Amino acid sequence: MADLIYDTNSIQDFDGESTITRRSALTIQYSASQAGGILINDTTVHTGLWRAIYIVTDAKLKVCDGNVDNLANTTSGSATLIPSTVRITGKFTSIQLHSGAVIAYN
Repeated sequence: MADLIYDTNSIQDFDGESTITRRSALTIQYSASQAGGILINDTTVHTGLWRAIYIVTDAKLKVCDGNVDNLANTTSGSATLIPSTVRITGKFTSIQLHSGAVIAYN
């Protein structure tokens, strides 16, 4: 993922390939949390419709059905540890953890 360059008018990735307006970026940033969310910190399968997953504590995802490929793995040993404070946006319908805690935002 490219570093972002911030200024008052636009946000542009470091290689200059994509630019969005600051207002659009702020809309994207906050829109996922407007409808609430759910804290998931167990190994139960949770189903619903979420637009973002925020990693509260380092987490390994067991199941994550949605439109982001290769995000989860069914075996704990081969699952990628996702560090805390990462926010993943997309469309998710099922989440199950091996470990950690996440907030799934509607």
